[in-house]
Amino acid sequence: MQDIENRPQNGAREFKNILLGILLLITLGLAAGLILKPEADKGAILNYDQCASSQGSRIQLSYPSVCVLKSGHRYVNTNQQQFCGRSGYAVAPNLCR
Repeated sequence: MQDIENRPQNGAREFKNILLGILLLITLGLAAGLILKPEADKGAILNYDQCASSQGSRIQLSYPSVCVLKSGHRYVNTNQQQFCGRSGYAVAPNLCR
């Protein structure tokens, strides 16, 4: 008889333990993410010039030129773009009159 009376309490206790376990895993995951986060922000590359001067980057021979990092991030050299006329298309500087 005592078993039947304790079942709701055991179920509630089990639910609380599962909930606490899930919350603990989430907290540990967030803490690990903050601790193990790569410190890329310190040397973050934000534009074409920084990309071009970084080690291991590639400059694609296109117009405008594009710098590609090892990670695959691409930066377009906006200094090369020149817009002519009303079309808004970027063209080579020698084509603008």
